[in-house]
Amino acid sequence: MSYKISSYLTRDAIAVNLRASGKQMALDEMLELLGKNNAVKDKDALRRAIYEREKIASTGIGYEVAIPHARLAEVDGLVAALGIFPDGVDFDAIDEQPVKIIFAVAAHIDMQEDYTRLVARIGRFLIKEHNRKTLVRCASVDEVMALIGAFDNGELP
Repeated sequence: MSYKISSYLTRDAIAVNLRASGKQMALDEMLELLGKNNAVKDKDALRRAIYEREKIASTGIGYEVAIPHARLAEVDGLVAALGIFPDGVDFDAIDEQPVKIIFAVAAHIDMQEDYTRLVARIGRFLIKEHNRKTLVRCASVDEVMALIGAFDNGELP
């Protein structure tokens, strides 16, 4: 199975220049993007799973990044969405800094290994400050896809 981010992130699941007044609004934006994928069979079940996961601990991992995620039976396969919030959102991140990049991931309950590998791959992409700063400056979906494609193809560290 491919662990290229671009294999699970469709153009219509990417949004740049988003604005949100808080964590709930940002999560709702991300759920809207994830829900555009036909693999999501029950949007309400996905919403509940994402919100339940956030109750356990914030998925704001620091460095202006959050990766809300869930595994549930109502998703066929593995899907991702990306939202860029240039002004930042209070997301209760572990470093208490606003979040500017939100990568949401949803997978079928039985896809633990693939799900874990994709989340790890996203983490490797976002651990690099250059990638984060470039992503936040992207003005279009095409720019986002080009940046992620370059990473997937080994053209970026």
